[in-house]
Amino acid sequence: MLTIKLPVNQIPALWSSIKFASTRVDAVEVEDQQKYLNKLLVDLLSDKAQCFIRIDDDRQLIALAITHIAVDDVTDDKILFVRCLYSFRPVSAEQWRSELPLVTNFAKISGCKKIAFKSGSRRVHELATTHGFNEDHRYFVLEV
Repeated sequence: MLTIKLPVNQIPALWSSIKFASTRVDAVEVEDQQKYLNKLLVDLLSDKAQCFIRIDDDRQLIALAITHIAVDDVTDDKILFVRCLYSFRPVSAEQWRSELPLVTNFAKISGCKKIAFKSGSRRVHELATTHGFNEDHRYFVLEV
């Protein structure tokens, strides 16, 4: 297995998988998908967002993560925000653990002080806590 940061020029080759995963993870409503995907594509092609992929020995896509660097409004600290984490087939906690240094190193090289994400998935919450993440905030929504 191999995990890499996908070069910008390879984004179009995996765009259908990126679209599928990101709209699932972010639960994007059908009427909002075009605008959401246009912005995501622009961000990925301009390297404002990054795509990390995990492939198996046969070069089949196993999982992907989409990140972007945000800046805290108060502290001005850079934060690597994981906006999408999707697995196309089961991945063990140990496999996720072995991949964390790649993202951590990317965050450090990019000058980030933290790695953060939001997720409604209990499985992602479990993975995060077993990999050293701490809960910082909770996000609640009321439809009006």
